[in-house]
Amino acid sequence: MSVLPQLIRIDDRLIHGQVVIGWVSSLKTDFILLADDEVAANEWEAELYISSVPSELEALVLPFKDAVSYIQHHPERMGRSILLINSVNSIKALLDLGLQFSDVNIGGIHFREGRKQYLPYVFLSDVEMLGLQECAGRGVHFYCQDIPAGKKHKLSELLHT
Repeated sequence: MSVLPQLIRIDDRLIHGQVVIGWVSSLKTDFILLADDEVAANEWEAELYISSVPSELEALVLPFKDAVSYIQHHPERMGRSILLINSVNSIKALLDLGLQFSDVNIGGIHFREGRKQYLPYVFLSDVEMLGLQECAGRGVHFYCQDIPAGKKHKLSELLHT
């Protein structure tokens, strides 16, 4: 089995202050991998995210397939890394590409029409709920925690499942 990132995090804002200041400092991370097909295809957007990372950190923006390959072929980088994705569908994409992992942090899925609030920073639609249940059936455990010092909530307990 390959070495996995310290933190796999769903956050629809991707790289932002909570990640760069909070999680990176707490975990002593030195590498951020943002996995997203759309962001990776938009050079301007990818550069915008990378430019928000302090110079002492390295960051890459890769499409899902390349991110999985990078994780599998660079285990020496993963021990001090964070993998950022922006949605439940992203988790499914990584699983479908063969990445095996068990724990995923839901750090921010924010309000959008059709979503129900579970925590101040977690809103989920019925479709997203089904996606999470599908991933849970594939061995993924989800917990919600916005910042390192914040309370850790098991998603299953929030959903009463």
